[in-house]
Amino acid sequence: MKELYWFDPKIYTSTSDNPFTTGVSVTMTEPVDGLILSDVIEELRSRYPYFYIKVKLGESDLVLEQNPLPVIVRNSWDPIKLYSKEANYHFITFKYLGNRITFELAHILSDAAGFLPYFKSVLYCYLTRKTGEKLDPTGFHLPGEEIPESETGNPFSNIDIDSIELTQTSLSNDFYNLNEKMPREKEWKSFYLQLPEQEFINYCKSNGGSPNILLSALIAKAIRNLDPNSNKTITASVAIDCKSILGVPNNYRAFPFFALLDFPKDQEQEEISKVLMRGREQLKTQTAPERVKQILKGQKMLFDQLKHLPIKTKFDLN
Repeated sequence: MKELYWFDPKIYTSTSDNPFTTGVSVTMTEPVDGLILSDVIEELRSRYPYFYIKVKLGESDLVLEQNPLPVIVRNSWDPIKLYSKEANYHFITFKYLGNRITFELAHILSDAAGFLPYFKSVLYCYLTRKTGEKLDPTGFHLPGEEIPESETGNPFSNIDIDSIELTQTSLSNDFYNLNEKMPREKEWKSFYLQLPEQEFINYCKSNGGSPNILLSALIAKAIRNLDPNSNKTITASVAIDCKSILGVPNNYRAFPFFALLDFPKDQEQEEISKVLMRGREQLKTQTAPERVKQILKGQKMLFDQLKHLPIKTKFDLN
C-alpha cells in the first residue's frame, strides 16, 4: 500500500453538497460503442496507473492502492457516487449516451493539468479501435510508453523545501464580504457577457492584462455596482499553478494555490488599462518563485503536523 505524502492527492469527505466531482465531455459524429470504450479504458491502466486506485484505511492514515475492479462505464446520464460500491470504489467513471462521452472524476485526485491528457489518450485509443485507421500518436500518452518519474513521484524532489525560510504575511480582514449585504434570491439578476475567445485575448493584450485579471476586474465591478455605497476593498482570488511556476514537468496534478487581487474603492473610476496593469503587478509579486516555494513549505508543514494526529481527528477536521 502507498502512503499519502504531502504532494499526493488529499482525500476529502464527499457530500451531496460538495461531491468534489469534475470532468470533461465530447460529442462524437457517430453513436458511441460502449464495449470498445470499456476495453480502451482498461487498456490504459498500464499508462495511467494513478487513475485506477482506491483508498483504504491504514493503521493511522488513509492509503492508496491499485484497484483491480473495472472502471464503471454506463450507458446512462444518471449520477453516480464516486469511490463507493456503485463506482467499484474508483475515483473515476465514464458515461455515454448517443454520440456523447463524459469522463467524471474526483477533483481531489486530479485537475485539468492531468485529466485532459488522460481523456485525450482514451479518445485516441477509442478512435483507432473504432475506425481501424492509424492516427498520428504525436502528443498522446499511450500504453507501452515509459512513465516519467516526474509524473508519479514527488514533483518537487529537486527543491530543498525544508531549508526555505518563511516570511510573515498578514492579510487584511477589512475586505468586502458578499454575505454582508446579500439580497433575497428573487432580487438577484444575472448578466452575461459574451465575447469571442480571440477578441477577449486581444483585448487583454492591448490593455496589458491577462484573462484571469480581466475577469477578476469585471467581477469586482459587478460587486461594486451591487453595493456602490460600500468603501471596502473588493478582493478576488485567482488560482495559480505552483508546479508550472517552478518549471516542474506536468504530472496528474497542478498543485494549485491562489493569489489575491485587491480592487480598492478609490480606484474604481480608473481606466481599465491601469486596473489591469495594477492587477498584473499584484499577480507577479505573489507568483514569484520564492513566494511559491514558501507556499509549498507551508503546505508541507501543515501536512507534517496533521500526519501525527489520530485518524479520527483528521476526519473531524475534514
